[in-house]
Amino acid sequence: NSKADADFSLVRDLIGAAREARDEFKMDPKKKVPAAISTADPRVASIFTENQEALLRLANLSELKIEHTSTAQPAAGNGASGASKAAAGVVRSTAHFDLRIEYAADFDRGAELKRLQKETERLEKDIQSKKARLEDRAFLDRASEQVRRQVETSLAERQAELDKLRSRLAELS
Repeated sequence: NSKADADFSLVRDLIGAAREARDEFKMDPKKKVPAAISTADPRVASIFTENQEALLRLANLSELKIEHTSTAQPAAGNGASGASKAAAGVVRSTAHFDLRIEYAADFDRGAELKRLQKETERLEKDIQSKKARLEDRAFLDRASEQVRRQVETSLAERQAELDKLRSRLAELS
């Protein structure tokens, strides 16, 4: 069932993002921390709400606030976390959701800025590559309609991720 696979993929992506963020910032893996998710897609919010208990357990979170927003903005400041702008946290963004793990004690702003800049550069290269493919006459002639749509969808998702990263960079700068 492709819908179930897509739903599971979103849950897996969220757990992976939470674990990676905790590991990167050397957070105690045994300590439960609060987190917030923000998404512009009501379907994604529903999937996370339905799987909230599993997400809390597998990502080792003390609480998980889920917010459906009208625009996809990181769960920061006045976003899903409801925390003040001064509250530090680690944000991970995908095309489908933003995850903020609140962790003021050991938040390394410099490390987060460096990570965001590196991720921005990676996404910019990926976007340029996808744009070049879509402008390549040979690719367009050979590729099926499905492959072209996949590249176009991937390009749109990467652009959304890049926009979120740039917003987060501006917030931290």
